[in-house]
Amino acid sequence: MIVGFITGTFDLLHASHLRLLHQCSQRCDYLIVGLVTDELGAAQKRIPLLSFNHRRVLLENCKWVDAVTRFSGETKSASYDHLKFDILFSSSEYIHSSEHSSFELQHPEIKCIYIPKDIGGPSTTQISKTFKHDLQILALGTTGPLFLLDNQFVIKTLTIVPEHTTKDIYGFFDMSMLPRNWKSVVGSEKFPCYAGINPAREIYLNEKYKYHHFSLFVEATTEHCQNDVVMLKSRFFGQTFTVWSKTATENQIDEVHKKVRHIIEELRQNKTIHFDLHGDNVLVQNDQVKIIDWGWGLDSSFEMSRNESEYFQTLLRWNFDLLHWNCSTGVATDNEKIAYRTFISRIGSDIP
Repeated sequence: MIVGFITGTFDLLHASHLRLLHQCSQRCDYLIVGLVTDELGAAQKRIPLLSFNHRRVLLENCKWVDAVTRFSGETKSASYDHLKFDILFSSSEYIHSSEHSSFELQHPEIKCIYIPKDIGGPSTTQISKTFKHDLQILALGTTGPLFLLDNQFVIKTLTIVPEHTTKDIYGFFDMSMLPRNWKSVVGSEKFPCYAGINPAREIYLNEKYKYHHFSLFVEATTEHCQNDVVMLKSRFFGQTFTVWSKTATENQIDEVHKKVRHIIEELRQNKTIHFDLHGDNVLVQNDQVKIIDWGWGLDSSFEMSRNESEYFQTLLRWNFDLLHWNCSTGVATDNEKIAYRTFISRIGSDIP
């Protein structure tokens, strides 16, 4: 088995990162990523926007990465002594660096491969510069930070490639496989869907419900973005149910639960499953209730394999959104708790 090794920060994981990892994985059987720590990142360039643990989870969910290890700035020779890799990979911009030159002199038997830099492709620095200086990070999601723009809009960035459609592009859907990155599927290498989320589906569901009373979505745009990046723009609104409910009265909370149940039934009638309705994805302001984050959503209009279609019908039949909402907010009946546990045990543990 040929073991490859590459180091990097991989902050705000984007298409250029994925192309680099893909090319490395094509040249070895087992790819190890030495992930730069937050401390080293700050010393070398800047404090990473995403924490070490967050970046590690994203890389572990990448089909082209087999293992992630902590990289604190030790020499490549020290890394070799520990990992015993067969190939050292790097971007071509480091081909003449003293670090790599030293390693090549000390270990002439180890192949060093320099992957051409993705000229014109996105970079973390470029992506971060597309946002205004007063942009505030609200939260960290699977695909990266959620930003507050001008105290009016929430911006979510998605990395998308031309092959992404609303189709079940991997040909099957197996909830027992974790993480949902389809790593073992033969022939899926051209789809860098690194976290198991299909961005095209998320965009479609935002567009579908754009003018419904529970939506905050404004537009999906590539303006001011680098290649392969789409910005989802939504109106900033109220507080999450989790925060709001701490100071709300019992009657107010009951009213919000009623409105959420109405929204869930409306989605169900339209053959849509949100799949991730919990206290942080429901926003409340005065007597209005909105829902956000369609990253895990499923809809009857999607092209699905037989397995995914059967799974989708099961979600509808069990009214999963209602079960998930009630259980996650602590209002589920005993029968609902039993049903929820039964559902998870039958389908698998890949429930948000």
